[in-house]
This record gives sequence, C-alpha cells and structure tokens, in this order.
Amino acid sequence: MNRVLIAFVMVVAMLAAPAAASPLDHAGDAQPSVAPGLIDRDGDGISDDLAAKLSELPPQERIDVVVTWVGPSNVAAARRAAGSFTIRRHFSLIDGFAATMTAAQARAIGRVPGVFRVEEDFDVIINIDDAAREYGIDAARAEFAVSGAGVNFCVLDTGIDLGHEQLDAQSLFRDPGVDYWEDFISGQPSEYDDHGHGTHVASILAGDGEGVSADAVTHGGVAPGTRIMAGKVLNASGSGTESQIIAGIEWCVSSGADGISMSLGTSAGSDGNDGLSQA
Repeated sequence: MNRVLIAFVMVVAMLAAPAAASPLDHAGDAQPSVAPGLIDRDGDGISDDLAAKLSELPPQERIDVVVTWVGPSNVAAARRAAGSFTIRRHFSLIDGFAATMTAAQARAIGRVPGVFRVEEDFDVIINIDDAAREYGIDAARAEFAVSGAGVNFCVLDTGIDLGHEQLDAQSLFRDPGVDYWEDFISGQPSEYDDHGHGTHVASILAGDGEGVSADAVTHGGVAPGTRIMAGKVLNASGSGTESQIIAGIEWCVSSGADGISMSLGTSAGSDGNDGLSQA
C-alpha cells in the first residue's frame, strides 16, 4: 500500500487519549471522573463512549456504528452472533465496516472473536480555520525553487468553489487521468462548497494570488502550482461522520493523492485506535 503524506492535518482528530493517573497521586485523594471517549478501557470490544450511550438506549434502538477487526472483517460471523443488520460501507484501508444496527446487536458484536472494537459512527467537525503567516514560505520557495507544480493534493472538507478568484484556474491544468472531485455527502457530480471552509483551506494551500480584489496577491496560497483534489466529507453545517471521513481518505489514496489535508476534529479523546485514526 502506498504511504500518503498527511499534511495540514489539524486532526486526526485532535484525538488525545485522557492521561492516566500519576503514580504520585495519593490513594486517599478523590480522583476526577474521566469522560468516556474513543477508547476501550475495560476491553469489552465496545468503545467507552458507545458503551455509555448503549446503557441508556432500549435494546431495539437503531444506531450507526463502525466495527473494526483484528484481521479481515468477518460479516458472516457478526451476523451469526447478532442477526441481520445493514452494512453501509466496507472499508479498504482498515479492516472494518460501517453499519446500522440495534443497541443489542452492537453489544453482541463486541463479543465476537476477532472484533477489535465497535464504536459509534461519531461526528467530525471543521476545526482550526485560521492560518498563521510565519511559515517561512518565501524562504522555502527561494531555496528549493518549488511551487507545488505537479503535485495532486487532496483536501477533505466542505467542498470547493472553483469560481473563487484564488481557485478559478484550477480546472485549466488538471491531469485528465485523475479524479479531482468526490461528494460523500450528497453525491453531486460537480464541485461546490455550501459552507466555505473547504474553499478557504484550498486557497491557503493553492491559491494562485490572482484576482480582481485588491489583496488577491497577498492572499495567494503557499503552493500555487498544486492541483487540488476535493473530497466533500462535511455538510453545510461543517460536520460529517467518521465513516464519511474514512471513505474520503480511501478515495484520496486510491486516486493517487500526494498528500491529504483535513482541518477537522472531534470532541472526544481517543487512544489512537479508533477507525478514523487507524485510517
């Protein structure tokens, strides 16, 4: 499998596992409770945040989950243990799938041999939508004579507006053999951005510094020769799901991207073993 450079990743997913108690803690001191997160502390095959949610759901309540495996996914074994459920997506970069099932089925699948973890198909939202000026970009261009020319860089975000003055030349120098757009939200065949964050990120990366506005040159991108591959994985509100982001990563890799940008995150901490972090 080709390794992909993951750059501009303000994620995945701001996912830091909660710190363990220090050995210097006094045994008699009350310890603060730790919020459930994307971690399986008790080793029951259910992510702690999902376990907390399942404890409050009726057995037949349906829920969207991601199931990951130690080895190849075994849907047949999962269905033997839990009965029929709906597979929404099979993953290729990680051993797992996204599915819709009842709360009782999620608990049952967590006990299936070979299952690594069952976790909720959690929400992911845009994050860090500002950019610093002090990256040494001018020095790098002068020293290495690089502009991003010939590079296909994948931006997984809210989409892209190719009518933006910083990006309106993108379609003129695309490689005809590369797929530059995929919509994991609505399946639209043509590029759009109904939020604006993805266009902002793409402009920071590859804005050409040209346009009718007085500050077009000032707002040019760090690598204006880069060709942007845009995967829409976040909706008009700036949110998506774990399985949509994983699908976007798989699309970037299979389409030959040289790097991936994901300015997004989650509110829950992780041990780094959730499906999104593994992808």
